[in-house]
Amino acid sequence: MVPAVVATYAGAIRQSSPMENARTLVWFRRDLRVADHPALNDAAGRGEVICLWVIDPRILARRHHRAPERLRFLRAGLAALDAELRAHGVPLVVRTGDPTRVVPQVAHEAGAGRVHITREVSPLGRARDERVAAALSSGGRELVEFRGSLLTEPEELAGSSGAGYLVFTPFSRAWESIGVPARIDAPTMSGPTLPSESLDGLVT
Repeated sequence: MVPAVVATYAGAIRQSSPMENARTLVWFRRDLRVADHPALNDAAGRGEVICLWVIDPRILARRHHRAPERLRFLRAGLAALDAELRAHGVPLVVRTGDPTRVVPQVAHEAGAGRVHITREVSPLGRARDERVAAALSSGGRELVEFRGSLLTEPEELAGSSGAGYLVFTPFSRAWESIGVPARIDAPTMSGPTLPSESLDGLVT
């Protein structure tokens, strides 16, 4: 079985141990769900959980991100996520600001030593996560990334040359050999209640 943990930003690739009981902050981004969420499931197995969404003004300042229809869709998705999280024991904490500042601040408020994320593969997301990891590390905290947004990680389809596939047939064979991960049920959680902003600010 392939480990759920891709890597920690401390450097070591390792399997997560559910026996490490701790308070964990789960930072949601593209992964607005409660079931089939390896990062959330691992956090729930460790102890108390705090769930966070960061409204990043720099992203919302981009023209295609601030379209009213897009913002209404995002707000509805976050409201649904909050309702589902509450049904399983914890609310969604919403904060506005630069994630490099907000994520370490909320981790400090919560007393969380670890921050779990679903791995990003876009250059923008990777660069942001590296900055957040550095900010967390300066406070003695760890950013741990998990699989969860893709069926397989890009580097696992690198081909025999390591540079990817140029011909469809061998790519197709490799793709068809990938197994579908077992379903992960939504975990039951508990955790502290932190101040949270309203989602109404997303809709103008």
